[in-house]
Amino acid sequence: MASNLLQGSLPIPPQSIVFYDVANNDFNGEISLLFCNMNLALLDLANNNLSGMLPQCLGNSSALERHFPALVKGTASVEGSHFGPVTNHEFPNLCIIDLSHNGFSDMLPFNYLENWNFMKFVNETNQTYFEVSSASPTEFIYSYQYKITIFSNGVELKYLKTPYLLRLIDLSSNRFEGEIPAGIIGKLRGLHFLNLSNNTLNGLIPSSVGNLTALELLELSENQLSKSILSNLAQHNFLAYFNVSHNHLMGPIPLGQQFNTFQEDSYQGNSSVKEM
Repeated sequence: MASNLLQGSLPIPPQSIVFYDVANNDFNGEISLLFCNMNLALLDLANNNLSGMLPQCLGNSSALERHFPALVKGTASVEGSHFGPVTNHEFPNLCIIDLSHNGFSDMLPFNYLENWNFMKFVNETNQTYFEVSSASPTEFIYSYQYKITIFSNGVELKYLKTPYLLRLIDLSSNRFEGEIPAGIIGKLRGLHFLNLSNNTLNGLIPSSVGNLTALELLELSENQLSKSILSNLAQHNFLAYFNVSHNHLMGPIPLGQQFNTFQEDSYQGNSSVKEM
């Protein structure tokens, strides 16, 4: 049912369904609590017009967590919502979360970030890609290799197969406010992509971001961040994309390694940022 022009409320599938993929449609309304009674291995609701909050019961689904730790990818247009209270199961095996282009507000979800243990280290595994598989009652094996598309300031990255070791947080284009939690962010050492752009975050870029040596993308543009750009980011060998434009930053642009490859538009809209 994915990638059609289907409209209306989200259809409730029979309980025998293992994969539920209705991404890229025009479904609206809230996610029914009836999904809590299913043994889904994959749930993809991306790029619809759903509203309300994600049912907390989805966090207790052992099948979703076992087969694909990224559980749910970006329900669109969650207007005026915020992350609910912390429960006893906060997706500790989460590897990829994309809730961009919604209406989430309030502070960044500190308690959730703290519990995303799979983002704190890189696993050694023989598994190359995320793959969801399950046997039906007739022992027929279903297999689904998960696709993902990442957008950042006009850059589009498409993965026809999602690398198993990929670690990604995209909370961009919401209404999050307050400071970036320094202590928690610095623990997510396995992160490859961090996108917090187009929110109303303020304060400093935490020095603990310098601990994220696996980062390939750091996107913090369109916020209200102040002070200087971290000089120790210049030592990040894998940082291929960096954008802090349209903030209130000041001081010199770090020199060396990857920073020598970034264009001026990575810093524009910060009146006091200048080259060293």
